[in-house]
Amino acid sequence: MAEITEITHQRLKKQLNQALEWLQEDPSRTTNVAATQFQVNSSSLQMCQLHYWHQQRNSCGTFNEHGGNNIILTTAQEKALHLYCYEQWEMGIGATPSIIYAAICHLKQQEKCSQPSISWFHKWLKKNSALHMIQTKPIGTARITTHTEEDLKMFFTNYQEILDRYGIHCARYIYNMDESEVRIGCPIGEIIVVPTEVKELYTASPENWKSLTIIEAIYADGTPSPTPVIICPGEKIIESWIHENLTGAEVITVSPTGYTNENITLAWLDHFIKHIEAGSDKHWHILLVDGYISHHQDDFIIKCHENHIVPFEFPSRLTHVLQPLDVGVFRP
Repeated sequence: MAEITEITHQRLKKQLNQALEWLQEDPSRTTNVAATQFQVNSSSLQMCQLHYWHQQRNSCGTFNEHGGNNIILTTAQEKALHLYCYEQWEMGIGATPSIIYAAICHLKQQEKCSQPSISWFHKWLKKNSALHMIQTKPIGTARITTHTEEDLKMFFTNYQEILDRYGIHCARYIYNMDESEVRIGCPIGEIIVVPTEVKELYTASPENWKSLTIIEAIYADGTPSPTPVIICPGEKIIESWIHENLTGAEVITVSPTGYTNENITLAWLDHFIKHIEAGSDKHWHILLVDGYISHHQDDFIIKCHENHIVPFEFPSRLTHVLQPLDVGVFRP
């Protein structure tokens, strides 16, 4: 009699293991279906599955002896979510936390289980070493896919040659100037979930926003920069434009379009030359600029060289990758 009981126990154990393996192969499969297919008790199978999950967590060093070890997602389900986040990042879209949470709830619904709480989701995401949250950076569509590795290598090769040619080997002689469009009503980036190896995602944003322009310069050695020039669209300055947050040191001017022009750029250059104490008898400086038309004006280039300033342009449509002001101060 004891022998028959032992044989029956071994057969049930084998059937439970087969059912458990069958469930692990496909996260969408349910314990009720597995119990029917392998002729085992549904409750016993659930207990066996729970015991397996606890063992898995314990082997990974995440078992909590004080409780809270109920596993919501299987290893296969977590891998599927990671893959989905990666694919969404590759497509330039990004998976928002709400989408990931909804996907988890859908998986639980398919298993006829209650959905996890939103607090559990935030804790899970925070502890998940394979995923983290970043904020997207909206930029113009045309700027997202226009640079290559060779373009970047060529820029730095030329840049080093210029530094060597003019004997510029100290950060105090390196500057970056940028004319940045400040959009009024531009959407901010949204929070998305991505694999931890992903650090940023640029997304396309509309191009039909009202805007003004700011001319700013920064120094490579961290020296305080001269006051920025704020260019507003119009013919005269309106008192209501002067916000209480302004320090009073800013320079505010106007142009019909709200963008810079040759006269404004030259006026800024005069201010910059005075601030860095440049001159024909002084050490050479390098001014990193973008490729806007104002920097192609003869008067701008001539005045720079007369005062021992080398204007050095970034490659077209690469400023969002290379230009310090674009990447840092004026980043989306």
